Amino acid sequence: FSPKSNTYENAIKKLIQNAEKYIYIPVFYLTHKDLAQQLINAKNRGVEIKIILDATAARNKYSMHRELRKNGIDVKVENFGGKMHIKSIIVDDKYIVSGSMNLTKAGNSKNDENTIVVQNTNLAKQYKSYFLKLWESIPQKYLYRDPSPESFESGNSCSDGFDNDFDHQIDIKDKACQL
Repeated sequence: FSPKSNTYENAIKKLIQNAEKYIYIPVFYLTHKDLAQQLINAKNRGVEIKIILDATAARNKYSMHRELRKNGIDVKVENFGGKMHIKSIIVDDKYIVSGSMNLTKAGNSKNDENTIVVQNTNLAKQYKSYFLKLWESIPQKYLYRDPSPESFESGNSCSDGFDNDFDHQIDIKDKACQL
């Protein structure tokens, strides 16, 4: 439980440092600088890293996805027109990290969060399979650029009745949804 358990230092960081084959991360926010550096270190030692990030979160000025991309890490920004809210880490067909915590400093040290680490090969493979389906559903162009969370490039976000980009403009009233 965060912040009491210091989940990042006591669990997540060690899993990243000990990963051998891959680390897959579907997540809403990823702003934690040390985590980003650990992922870069893992990539540099030959671990495959793939991240799916929420389109709204990609607009956050503290998002680490641009830095991760600069360092050769594959980061796709979702174009579902919904929210990437899974908040998980899958490591080497062995471990699942899952819970309410975003991969942010506040998620680890300020917010009341729950995170579990499960060592289970069958479950890890199920999570991996789902992650890879999501990964394949996102066009390759979103490895290099970020779709607007409320636009015609993000699923049904121009007709879903929600303010997907939190600009107080919904659907056709949003400039990005106007032809």
